[in-house]
Amino acid sequence: GGGGGGGGGGGGKKRRSSPAQRLNRLIKEKIHMPIRNMPISKPFASKIDVSKIQDYKDFVSRTITLGDMSKHLQKNKYASWMEYQADVTQLVENAKVYNDPEKGGRLRNPNLAQQADFLQILINLRIARYAGEIIEAQERCEPLLIALRSKYNDELPWVECSRCKKWRMISFEQHQEIQSRAAQEGGEQPWFCEQNSEREHPDCTDEDDEEWFKSLTNKYLIQ
Repeated sequence: GGGGGGGGGGGGKKRRSSPAQRLNRLIKEKIHMPIRNMPISKPFASKIDVSKIQDYKDFVSRTITLGDMSKHLQKNKYASWMEYQADVTQLVENAKVYNDPEKGGRLRNPNLAQQADFLQILINLRIARYAGEIIEAQERCEPLLIALRSKYNDELPWVECSRCKKWRMISFEQHQEIQSRAAQEGGEQPWFCEQNSEREHPDCTDEDDEEWFKSLTNKYLIQ
């Protein structure tokens, strides 16, 4: 993929990236690559060797891997988060149909079917976490995205500011750090808005994160 043109010199206007470019970059950086770097995704990363698994094509008509999806993201192929999720669903279905404990292929491994299910939950969690950013990037909000966000809301990385008492959505990584520190130090330590690594220049005057999400959905919702 060719790099985007550098900002024009001499105070020229910087070209604004398109919704597709913004969306694909967001999905790649915040959803896809963090999952690809987890050990659970290894079996789904690259092409099935059909010379070794000769009956694979009897079960699967459309093959897709996490590696293929990385290439699609690199080329800004996804016009919406739903197209990305459709590829995830296809990948999971392929794993489940071939590895079905009773009706699967000759070299089936039922553990892989369970692993694929778990992979889908991890990806859905991240889509729900970055739902607001997805809406901003694609300048569109599908009712399905609101449903996904509310389904996983209680499992998302929320933290309350010790000063302003607003609830903030932080990264999964930062949330894990806070939890493990609390476990080590016997209780939660104070946390403040400006510690949110997901936002630029965050502070207590920023709109409450849930309110921000609601205003985005009102602005961009597809009727």
